[in-house]
Amino acid sequence: MIQELSKFYNADATSFKKSDVRFLYDLNGNLIKKWIYDESSNTTQSGVTYPFVRSESTYEYDANNRFTREQNSQNGMVTVKEYKDDENTEIVRSALGTTTIEFNENDLATKVITPRNEQYNMTYTASEQKDLIKGPRLTVDMDYGPNEKMTSIQTRKKDTTTVLFSETYSYNNQEQILRATNPWVGQKSYTYSPEGFLKTVTKGTETLTYSNDVNGNLLKSVNQSGKILLENQYGQGNRITSSIQYDSTALKYKKVTYFFRPDGSLQKEIISKVADTYEAAKIAVEDYVKEYEPLWNNSRNKINRVVTGTEIRKTAPFDIRTRAAIVQDYCRKNTR
Repeated sequence: MIQELSKFYNADATSFKKSDVRFLYDLNGNLIKKWIYDESSNTTQSGVTYPFVRSESTYEYDANNRFTREQNSQNGMVTVKEYKDDENTEIVRSALGTTTIEFNENDLATKVITPRNEQYNMTYTASEQKDLIKGPRLTVDMDYGPNEKMTSIQTRKKDTTTVLFSETYSYNNQEQILRATNPWVGQKSYTYSPEGFLKTVTKGTETLTYSNDVNGNLLKSVNQSGKILLENQYGQGNRITSSIQYDSTALKYKKVTYFFRPDGSLQKEIISKVADTYEAAKIAVEDYVKEYEPLWNNSRNKINRVVTGTEIRKTAPFDIRTRAAIVQDYCRKNTR
């Protein structure tokens, strides 16, 4: 069994909410059970809000270890997913109704039928690029060039010529995008350095300029007025050592400093307090720290975030089955 235990500290740095997630695998490395208790999220049911989320999931497989069924119960609400390889179909049943997804022989989704019986149909090119999506109200059409790069995308009202969105793309001989043209927001253009690294992005009167080192690591990004939006520094093995980042929404800078072990694994991050200017961010004091303790050193993977942050502890018995289970679970979640 693998456990992920998290603590989300409040502003007083002493009280916290916890999240406890546990995973159970069979001897083949298949995930068969997952339990979640999470106080950092809320659940609203029948007009009542509960200050936690509680769920239990069960997973089933066929004789060839192929994923066939998942049942999730969350605060009394049950969702069931069934995978039928012989029919190339996935069926999802929940309180909202039944959703059916059909796949072709290459496991590409070709049809989605929603609980409201609305259909979305997808077709693909010979190289399995998504070509056309037809929904109950809209049609999305995509075209590609000989190098399989998208050359245009267009959204129309279904069965009409009324265009709601369109954009075209052009590329250079190295298959790097040069222009993205949109009738509504104008054109975005891109230039590159002789080494092939992104140099500028221009949209209207705004231009962002990027610089890289000889290894291709991004060093800096500035806008047309010279304002620094991002600055990175690197050390041994091209590993990043620090990054100053500008948040355009909050209008603040933040500095993150990274520390690595000799084997290249991340050991620690120091996140500084936000600052109003780039110069202030360079010397800003520490806000909180994340420390990483790798699984392969002592069977624990630990992230400690202090002050007003998060403390996460992951514990797992270290053996081949556990590592295989993690990989297999990742593969299952990232297919279909």
